[in-house]
Amino acid sequence: MQTATSSAGDRQARVAGLLREIAAIGPVFDPGVLARTRALYQSAFDPPPAGAAVDVQLDLAYGPHERHRLDLYRPRGKASPPVVVFIHGGGFVAGDKRGDDQFYRNVGEFFARNGFAAALCNYRLAPAFPWPAGMLDVGSAIDWIALNARSLDVDARQLFAIGQSAGACHLAGYLFDKASAAAANVRLRAAMLLSGTYRLIEPLGPGPAAYFGTATELYEHRSPIVHLRNSEVPLFIGVAEFDPPGMARHSFDLAMAVTMRDRKSPVFAWMAGHNHVSTVHSLGSVQTDMGEQLLGFLARHAA
Repeated sequence: MQTATSSAGDRQARVAGLLREIAAIGPVFDPGVLARTRALYQSAFDPPPAGAAVDVQLDLAYGPHERHRLDLYRPRGKASPPVVVFIHGGGFVAGDKRGDDQFYRNVGEFFARNGFAAALCNYRLAPAFPWPAGMLDVGSAIDWIALNARSLDVDARQLFAIGQSAGACHLAGYLFDKASAAAANVRLRAAMLLSGTYRLIEPLGPGPAAYFGTATELYEHRSPIVHLRNSEVPLFIGVAEFDPPGMARHSFDLAMAVTMRDRKSPVFAWMAGHNHVSTVHSLGSVQTDMGEQLLGFLARHAA
């Protein structure tokens, strides 16, 4: 009993330390904040629990480009699990499904240890591949998984998607755009959008401008939120407490747009104590709040 109590107390202390460090960084985001956040969580992961083995297939090709690759994490011994497709962030010009040995492997292993297959997808990057390349690649990856579900041994009838930051923007584009919404409505049971960009507001930063271009007259049409009416996929919309204000407004605006469309509020998560990237970096760590919210939403929509 003493060991269990000490262990629980140690975990609580570690989480409290993470929260203090994130709060000290504050509502800002840049490459330095990304590096600091990753360093915080590097030591926050416990060894995997016994009996929670995960099988991994790396760099499966879902298309012809070198960035058309995904990593598939599966719970060992579970036949045809539901699938969560994860689309990473990176400011539209960077990011990788497995940039190092920890991130975003933690996302894949987290979902696999909780009974889901997880497909972590790369996509083509700006400036070489501007709008709409990202959302087209999201659609291609989801289609590929659905069409190859039998050989992958996953359940295409229970297919979910989660996007963070630029990945949330690409996923929203796929969900809402008239050209792909009909397919998304059939393919996906639900989707989770974390700290994304949904309406283009001048002036754009260098990364968004590289992807969406500088022709401001096109910004309205290229804003995912404008096409929301096409989508029927249930949404989880999340904003971090320490998202920079210019980023946070997008999640609030999308939640309001969904409320006006549906005449009721969507699932909306204010992710207390988190910054722009700690939400997904915390998955599988001693800080379980974000993972519990995502798993709860998935459980509501799983067959």
